[in-house]
Amino acid sequence: MQQLSFYPKVSLEAYDGPLDLLLTLIKKNKINIYDIPIVEITRQYLEAIGLNENAGIPLSETFNLDLGGDFIVMAAQLIYIKSVMLLPKYDAANEDGGGGEEDADIEDPRAELTDMLLEYRKVKEMADFLNNRPILGRDVFGIKMLKADETSLEKVSADIPASFDANIFILSKYFYGKMAEAQNRINIYEVERESFSVKEKITEIMERFNTAGNITFSEIVKNSRSRDEFFTYFLALLEMARLVLINLKQLNLFGDIYITPVPGSLAGYRSKIA
Repeated sequence: MQQLSFYPKVSLEAYDGPLDLLLTLIKKNKINIYDIPIVEITRQYLEAIGLNENAGIPLSETFNLDLGGDFIVMAAQLIYIKSVMLLPKYDAANEDGGGGEEDADIEDPRAELTDMLLEYRKVKEMADFLNNRPILGRDVFGIKMLKADETSLEKVSADIPASFDANIFILSKYFYGKMAEAQNRINIYEVERESFSVKEKITEIMERFNTAGNITFSEIVKNSRSRDEFFTYFLALLEMARLVLINLKQLNLFGDIYITPVPGSLAGYRSKIA
């Protein structure tokens, strides 16, 4: 398998999203987008966003969920594709080089990701092309056209109110007057941002198994009050799967996730997350 030599330390703010980061890794390593070495690219992607697959998902308080949520979802997708490609059935078909009717039915698990990357690359290239074109108000500026009966620019400027000399006292008085008007019509509230704990969400999910044999991910997050809470639920599921507390199942790729407890996990899960 191709060994990659690019080990970036990236700032997620520098990328428009997970596809942008993936495309950068592919370009830097001169990878054929139709034949992505998924094991290596997954490892580099996880390192780039500060995750370690073998050590589990870090539950650091400094991890920016608002910024990194989409990147974590892509990381989970890459790990899923990697796991499928490591299955004996797929691996044997790959080594035999295909050719059989049964092998022809085995779809490349990277196909959907490749299609997404190709589509994103088209959009990105088109956006770059348009951005390099002259933009009204940035590179070029329009002027008010003269009417047929106007013969000079003086008639055009006649509509503009006369200017006056303003000092700091006049400007300050105007500013504070507008502030007073705003305070009279706007109620000001102090909103304290909620914090969520992965450990608490694990406990919440496990407690739900006392009344339900299985639940879906959409049922868990349907009442999420913020993106932070949504991604905390997602991190909790990844950690529960790592601790072998639950089984996760999907009927189709990117479909809803069905969650069932591992037999005996309800009794001893607290000691595992302590």
